[in-house]
Amino acid sequence: MDNGRGGAEVWTTGGVDREEHPSLSVGVRVSDAGGLSATNILTIIVDDLNDNPMKPGAKTVYLWKTQPWGNNIILKGFR
Repeated sequence: MDNGRGGAEVWTTGGVDREEHPSLSVGVRVSDAGGLSATNILTIIVDDLNDNPMKPGAKTVYLWKTQPWGNNIILKGFR
């Protein structure tokens, strides 16, 4: 807890897989110094970690002009 400032953090004891559990529901009980308390369900939406990182890529694109007599000409090669 945060020593009375009105906030808290929720931690897991291990990793959470979004494909296995896209959301988690946790019962949370809060109380004050005067003895008042309440219990509610906290729903945690699990985000996905990019487990397949992007790699730099390259692609060459050719623009062709088809001549009416059947010969093709490369206009430009882009990379």
